[in-house]
Amino acid sequence: MKGQLTLEYLISFVAFIVFIVFIYLQYSSNIPSFIAEASKEDSRSKTYQLSEILLNNNGEPKDWDQSNVKRIGLSYDYGNSNQTNLLSLKKITEFNTKCSGGLNSYLSVQEILSFDQPFSVRFYEITNNGQRNIILNCAPPASIAKKTGMMTTITRITAFVDNAGVRKTGELVVEV
Repeated sequence: MKGQLTLEYLISFVAFIVFIVFIYLQYSSNIPSFIAEASKEDSRSKTYQLSEILLNNNGEPKDWDQSNVKRIGLSYDYGNSNQTNLLSLKKITEFNTKCSGGLNSYLSVQEILSFDQPFSVRFYEITNNGQRNIILNCAPPASIAKKTGMMTTITRITAFVDNAGVRKTGELVVEV
């Protein structure tokens, strides 16, 4: 008979729709966790990138100070020698001075680093007995610091050359 629905066709159609809805719900339940994981990975990547720039880059110019800096890098200028993870105490203190003048100073540092979100950079001298003395503390002022719940921290143990030319151990901590 034309124009009539058979029971088998109706059951098949309903089963097909239920299957499609089930697949859709399973797929859509994974989307929020995927987005959260992608955001965390982006934050980890940016934090590592910032630590790498500070740790293994001389900056521009190589002997920059807070008045002429175009690009911040804390690496010690050791000529043609290829030594990584060796920082300059002079550059660390210049960075600290550049960042410690309040909101405008922090925003200036953020612009020089081309970083689009709040960050914090700390550097500690590690003494022979393991004690940590803070040398650099560049953190966003309370007015722009926001809690995102996705704070990523990278800690890197490094060496630095003090003003007398003596190599010491330090710890660079970057948070985004």
